[in-house]
Amino acid sequence: MIKKRRKSHIPLRLNILFSVVVILFGALVYRLVDLQFNQKTKYDTVLSQTSAIRVKSDATRGQIFDKNGVLLVGNESYKTIDYTRFQTKTEDMLTLAKQVANLIDVPIDQVTPEQLKIYFIATHSDEISRRVGETKLTGADLVQAQMNTVTDTEIAYDNFEKEVATIYNQMNAVSYLGTISLKSRGVTDTEIAAVTEGLDANSGISVGSDWERVYPQGDLLRSLLGNVSSQKAGLPSEQLNQLLAQGYQQNSRVGTSYLEQQYDSVLRGTPKVTSTVLNADSQVVSTNVDYEGKAGDNIYLTIDSELQKKLDNILTNYLAKTPDDDELVNDGVYAVVQEVKTGAILAISGKRFAYNADTDRYDRSHIEDNTLGTFLSNYTMGSVVKPATVISGYQNGAISVDNNVLVDAPITFDNGKTTISSLFNRTGRVSLTDEMALTQSSNVYMVKLAMRLGGQEYREGDRLNIDMDAQTKLRKTFASFGLGAYTGIDLPYENKGYAPDTFSPSEILMNSFGQFDNFTTLQLSQYMNTLGNGGFRFAPRLVDSIRTVADIQNPNGQLVTDMTPKLLNQVEITKEQLQRVYNGLYGVTHVYFLPFNNYRISVLGKTGTAETFYNGQLQRAKGMPVNTTTFASFAPQDNPEISVTVVVPNLLDKQVIPMNAHRVAYSIYQAYYGE
Repeated sequence: MIKKRRKSHIPLRLNILFSVVVILFGALVYRLVDLQFNQKTKYDTVLSQTSAIRVKSDATRGQIFDKNGVLLVGNESYKTIDYTRFQTKTEDMLTLAKQVANLIDVPIDQVTPEQLKIYFIATHSDEISRRVGETKLTGADLVQAQMNTVTDTEIAYDNFEKEVATIYNQMNAVSYLGTISLKSRGVTDTEIAAVTEGLDANSGISVGSDWERVYPQGDLLRSLLGNVSSQKAGLPSEQLNQLLAQGYQQNSRVGTSYLEQQYDSVLRGTPKVTSTVLNADSQVVSTNVDYEGKAGDNIYLTIDSELQKKLDNILTNYLAKTPDDDELVNDGVYAVVQEVKTGAILAISGKRFAYNADTDRYDRSHIEDNTLGTFLSNYTMGSVVKPATVISGYQNGAISVDNNVLVDAPITFDNGKTTISSLFNRTGRVSLTDEMALTQSSNVYMVKLAMRLGGQEYREGDRLNIDMDAQTKLRKTFASFGLGAYTGIDLPYENKGYAPDTFSPSEILMNSFGQFDNFTTLQLSQYMNTLGNGGFRFAPRLVDSIRTVADIQNPNGQLVTDMTPKLLNQVEITKEQLQRVYNGLYGVTHVYFLPFNNYRISVLGKTGTAETFYNGQLQRAKGMPVNTTTFASFAPQDNPEISVTVVVPNLLDKQVIPMNAHRVAYSIYQAYYGE
């Protein structure tokens, strides 16, 4: 008996599945054809009648703290009544301006006659057109012609009408879909409720928020912290195109100077992005927030605010002791305290007397901040550069560790026409090592080194005939320490110093002991830092780290960037050569300058006194012979931790000793280490 085989159901199921796929695919094809052909006109019309515009609005700006978390720059928030311009017609804006004026109080003390005239023109357009008549004028010229037809009587509005005029002018000043605060201070809860309940959301009026910078520590480092533009001012005109290319809006608030400008991209945060869809009549169809924005990060400085306060007081008290004497022309004092091994600035200050242009006098009862002068003003620094000259002698083979004795005696050139001598030895002959030359601050020793750099040995009565390349060699060494080079500080501006392109052979010799090129206080500080850490030139820095806004998990904010020391270069010098320089600096502070002799911290440093000419604000004193005293140092001797640099310009001869810069430096060390 033959058994019947069971028929498989698989082909049937496959046929059913295939049929379903064919039907679905057919439906999809039908839908595509329908969209592309049958409904093409409909969707083309919708597309042509709507447009989407994306608008960015600034986030809350990050704050600035000192190294210990002390708030230096914060934000104070305010509720605002904002206006986003959806209207294109003048009459619509006028209607809205009157509605708003009925709901909020707007200050009218700043409204100008010109603004009132513009309001009159807007409310009497037909009359103004009749008055002006046919004209080819356009733009600002046309507006001015229209304003000329409006009389003072016609703009003698009552207070309410002035409020309307004020609001209208603010509305009219903003670009289409741009946003501006109609009232940014003193907004009451009643006004917020009135605006929220009384106006349609599509009117463009909304409740927002604004902020302004506050400074809990008062004027501490105020100039260095910098400024931020207002919403009304927006982007600085000189940077407009550059910032617009970076994604800023015209009314964005940006840092306009110093730290606020340097770290604007960090402090600014990420703007909120809103998309507004408009129909063909420019009416709002929908508004969506694409991105909520992110508050700016906070920056923590290297500055110790307590040390900064002490430094400010030391410099202020120093100047306050200056007698009120019309003969005196000294105007200020500058100081920098840095970490030797990192370049971090712990404190930086400049103080000066206020200048009265009407009387051409300094007001010695009014001392003002001039911290910016530490890196923007340059001076002839004097003998403080001599360690760099000695090192240049080493680098160029003019002396060595084993052969460095030169005779200090008054030197003359061209049969006595040019004479150079050292302050400690005007007439005698003294054999000096490099160490002794630094300790006793020998000008002659440095001059003979410079001559050797120029290929000439000194012989009495010879004509000075050195290779001009000696200046290049000197300046190369100076620059490797930061003298005459940009320091690399994290700020948008700094002075490179002044090194004249043209000079004589005798001026090269003058430069060897600090009487020609000019440097800033910060350059001098970097130079001493580089000496103190063994020849590593680090860029001075004011920012230690960047952190996010604090939250529960991170009370100090989450670390975003730790600003590591930036090494610019390493000076070519051996340990043996450097130690000889240290020995010379030890002699300066432990033999000649009594304040440091018995101090519990061993300080190494070099003084300087430069003879120069007054070039400050006093017109009557221009060109007067004056002195600049300097002191650059580091401590402790065995393991340098900090450097202290002080510059006091424009002293008369009688002031050099009692107002010497080293006295200020000693007070700074006491403030840091204790008595």
